[in-house]
Amino acid sequence: HKGHLTGSLPMKVTWTKDGKDIRAGGNYKMTFMDYTACLTILKVDKGDSGQYTCQAGNDVGKDSCSAPLTIKERKVPPTFTKKLSETIEDTEGKLLKLEGRVAGSLPLNVQWYRNDLEIQQTAR
Repeated sequence: HKGHLTGSLPMKVTWTKDGKDIRAGGNYKMTFMDYTACLTILKVDKGDSGQYTCQAGNDVGKDSCSAPLTIKERKVPPTFTKKLSETIEDTEGKLLKLEGRVAGSLPLNVQWYRNDLEIQQTAR
């Protein structure tokens, strides 16, 4: 976030999120140079969403500006982290378990196919 200011120096600049003071350090970096106040969030996540306000003041008054910030969850496409074996052979009449492991953003939809036809789940 950035705010360009005018007014007489010295000037005190503060930042708040949802009405609570933000302190420099940790995940926040604040600068004020050439009449530009800047708040940098080093690594944003959904918890950083909220109403941000920059307030500037000097000995003759103060002003502020606000903006909402919404951080959206990063969606990750599905990828197989464990794939099925290339070829599988087993003896007739035995139980066979095929297993693949998938990573990605929820919800994930998984379908199984045999010879390009979707396998429907049965009661057994």
